[in-house]
Amino acid sequence: MKSSSGSLAKMACVAAAAVALCVPIAARAANPMYLVYLNPFEVQRQEEMARNAGYSPLNVPLMLREGALESYIASNMDSLIRSEGANAVRRDIVRSFALRDVEDTPLPIPAFYARLSDEEVQALNKSEKVVSVDRVHPERQDVVFSAGYWDYVSNNEIIPWGKQAVGADDGITVNNARFFLIDAAFYNPALGNEINFAYTDSQPGDALQPGDTEDSYRQNHNHVAAVLSLATGKANSRLTRGINPGQPVVHFGMRAFSDADIAEKVYLAASMAEWMGQFSTLNISMNQKPGYANMFSHDSVVGKAIRRASARLFVTQSAGNHDTNACRVSFNHNGAADPNDGVMVVAGTNRFGDRYPETPNPDGVFATESRTNYGPCVEAWAPGSEMTVSLQNGSIESVTGTSFAAPIVAAIAGRYGNSATRPIEREAYIRDTLTFTGKYEGARDSNLPIRQVKYKPVPSVRIPFRLPVVAVYSKTHTANLQNLVNGKFYDGMDWNAHGGWGSIVLDLGSPRNIRGVRVMIRSSSDGGVLNFAVHGGNAISMLGNGRAEIPANPIAYKNTTDQFDLTPYYIPASGNYRYIMLEAANMASWLSYSEVEVYGY
Repeated sequence: MKSSSGSLAKMACVAAAAVALCVPIAARAANPMYLVYLNPFEVQRQEEMARNAGYSPLNVPLMLREGALESYIASNMDSLIRSEGANAVRRDIVRSFALRDVEDTPLPIPAFYARLSDEEVQALNKSEKVVSVDRVHPERQDVVFSAGYWDYVSNNEIIPWGKQAVGADDGITVNNARFFLIDAAFYNPALGNEINFAYTDSQPGDALQPGDTEDSYRQNHNHVAAVLSLATGKANSRLTRGINPGQPVVHFGMRAFSDADIAEKVYLAASMAEWMGQFSTLNISMNQKPGYANMFSHDSVVGKAIRRASARLFVTQSAGNHDTNACRVSFNHNGAADPNDGVMVVAGTNRFGDRYPETPNPDGVFATESRTNYGPCVEAWAPGSEMTVSLQNGSIESVTGTSFAAPIVAAIAGRYGNSATRPIEREAYIRDTLTFTGKYEGARDSNLPIRQVKYKPVPSVRIPFRLPVVAVYSKTHTANLQNLVNGKFYDGMDWNAHGGWGSIVLDLGSPRNIRGVRVMIRSSSDGGVLNFAVHGGNAISMLGNGRAEIPANPIAYKNTTDQFDLTPYYIPASGNYRYIMLEAANMASWLSYSEVEVYGY
């Protein structure tokens, strides 16, 4: 068990920002690049020591208005990411293992980059201060973007057929939460007349990199413009109108299109959502090129980042356009979809509700790909064929790709609830909207029914919502208990059992219809057995000193060996109870939680 003695501290759950030890470029290429994840409990111990010595982390003033809030976060990003505890652990590891080639990372998690030999990897994996060492590929990889007539015109503005098909052509503008986007770098202030950019990390020239052609530059810009116009294009009597017109956009632009680059942007998006006090949606309209290892699998560097982000952001990802099983190229859990993970892979339909065929895209706008992907990892379908979109130069074009289906689902999810609506609630809502088109995939290895999203102002069924918790107890350890229900996942204010077993009790105030429990763990292990048991009851036994328990009454179990720091787990449960006791045993780490949510009615 990798753990640390002493009391646990309040921790800003962010990456080290200490000065790196560097060697010449020629030498750096000798070894592969790795992401070294730090033991969160050692980071917390060092953080506590730093705060006791006078260090005070920067906090975001949440009273700032829209625009000013994003500007403040952007101006203070380095300070917000900074963690004295992570810096200290990193320095100690670099010194102890004589690492010569360490690089800064903007990751808001306790981790750092290093080029390592095989021997150094083996040694670091044995260290009590290291959770795991994962290979990353900072160079450009084979990530592909996924690229209509039947529209009508209203007040000189095109209403795409997809907006009509999903029932969102209602004149309503809903912008109660930001639309988070990870895509190509994009800088075109002129498109601000069409897209409501609340924040972008791109700067002039970002989208054109050494080795890029003017064609690729234009295609990358067009991709961002097309995705955003479909999801959020303003109702302003020009160009095209989106699913959720005028929704504020938070955009993170990539240049390398590597697993390291994508993971960094996912972490930053989740952290910014937390700094802003928002729960919202995140769209990723890209996927792995077939024939390569899937960088979006649940246990990859990117997959781990997506799972962590799903605590705050409902994530939609395009299924891809290669007429293959989407499980090979997009997010999945060992070849399957998880209905309660806050992540959905989206495939594309044509105007007949069928899996669209190969459709040429205009030369110089987007590359032409094959048919939409399919299979059991696809959880939703949306219009993606011959979609009329706005381009970066202020023109319009008809394009095809699952890149344009995924943001439709994200925008519809953004219409539901408000900035406090959790990813699990948005995912349940989208599942309620899915409607059988009467068509089937008709693929070589899959013939599942095609179920397309359709906006519902009022869900047809009751969507389980996060139940309020009035009090939290434990018979194991009582420090930081209330932080388990404070809506913050990455701030380091965690509950820790100081051992491998423990229990907490959540008081819902009155008996409620329970549907499930979601818990975000802290862990110093990359794998190992983790067992959960959920108990329900209507009576509580107070044990003194804020400690309590309820009689054993198991209503759900979950066992997994797929554990990693800051990973959420959903445990389906049922019954009418006032008190929920979450009992767990971690065979590989201290038992620790960042946040616990109870869902029901």
